[in-house]
Amino acid sequence: MLVIERRNFIRRMIVEQGVISVSDLSQTLKVSETTIRRDLDYLEGENILKKTHGGAVVLHEENAEPLFQERKRTHVLEKEEIAKRAAMLVQDNETICLDGGTTTAAMIPYLSSIKDLTIVTNSIHIAFHLQEYESIQVIFIGGILRHRTGSVIGSIAVDTLKGIWIDKLFLSCSGLCPVGGVTVSNIVSLEVRKQMIASSKEFIVLADQTKIGQRYLARVAQMNEVNYIVTDHRTTPEQIQALSQTGPVVLLPNGKVCEE
Repeated sequence: MLVIERRNFIRRMIVEQGVISVSDLSQTLKVSETTIRRDLDYLEGENILKKTHGGAVVLHEENAEPLFQERKRTHVLEKEEIAKRAAMLVQDNETICLDGGTTTAAMIPYLSSIKDLTIVTNSIHIAFHLQEYESIQVIFIGGILRHRTGSVIGSIAVDTLKGIWIDKLFLSCSGLCPVGGVTVSNIVSLEVRKQMIASSKEFIVLADQTKIGQRYLARVAQMNEVNYIVTDHRTTPEQIQALSQTGPVVLLPNGKVCEE
């Protein structure tokens, strides 16, 4: 196994399990504990994990991350604007994916008139809300539950997504900027989000004005991978121009389409 393959394996294990031991990794990967410690040193430098005595723990701010219900109460008007505009992109007979964001959850009421719609999600909150809409087929992705966010992660979620063809992915984010791309504040959900993108024909980012120009720890995608950005009325002409120049089409609540 190449060094990069070994470190990617360790990265996946720490994200899925939260904690790993040097001895277990040494036996699994059939390399010395000294080699594993060097790998952990490297990944600690990449802000993936924090070394402990005999192993490592995942490095993220899970305990500081707002609860789903707390996030739902912020920027309510802007989220409704974005959700309504984003729903206009959905057509009959499509399979779409909604990640675990509160803005994507706000799309649900605007999707009730879509015929033969299938929604894939890794959010227990979204799946629960969709129980009210019997006309919508729901595919809930299993995996490891993140209690504060109500979304699932891990290899089970990734493997499920690999077997699904998605027409449109609607993804929330923590930050969105021309240089940094689409970023999130923690690394534990990164692998699932990347697979969502890989399984989708079109990739739509939902981001209110406060997220534009911000850059966080984990990059989900480069800007040239994004097809559409849906944002709110407060987004400035300068921000729109900067985003449009990187490739995506920018959509505003009033129906205006901004593209370079």
